[in-house]
Amino acid sequence: MPRLLHTGQVIIDLVMAVDKLPQPGGDVLAQSASFEAGGGFNVMAAAARNGLPVVYLGRHGTGRFGDLAREAMKTEGIQLGIAHKAERDTGLCVAVTDASAERSFISYIGAEGELTTEDLASVPAEAGDYVYVSGYSLLHVGKAQALLDWVLGLPKVINVVFDPGPLVDSPDAP
Repeated sequence: MPRLLHTGQVIIDLVMAVDKLPQPGGDVLAQSASFEAGGGFNVMAAAARNGLPVVYLGRHGTGRFGDLAREAMKTEGIQLGIAHKAERDTGLCVAVTDASAERSFISYIGAEGELTTEDLASVPAEAGDYVYVSGYSLLHVGKAQALLDWVLGLPKVINVVFDPGPLVDSPDAP
């Protein structure tokens, strides 16, 4: 059976709901706040819930956010392709939703912004697998080149899915 090999980022979202964003330098009170696994986790959870075996082929951290990410993936039946933890914690995104449902984000990249050729080789892609590549991954100096080299070397029997994401026009390098 084909699998989803997700090479993107699992981060932890601090989700807050407000009536409106504050003016620069201002403050508002949130109606709610919670920590949730986010980023690439959402794609993987949806695939797993629909019966597709999923392997997270990305890094996860050593601290409390890494613990939250691993627990969320375990709950969804997502396999960790890279068993060892990185030497720093998983990153964080502050996600603010206003009354009109407009979302704004501030992200901090942690362990998930790193990936090596050896990490990628730890789970061989098999015929029919789907390899998911996030545009965010191409913004991380510690991840982009290893990921590009690996993807370009995949056999034609592997399905590559690319999600450019909202920062697609941000890279400094082609």
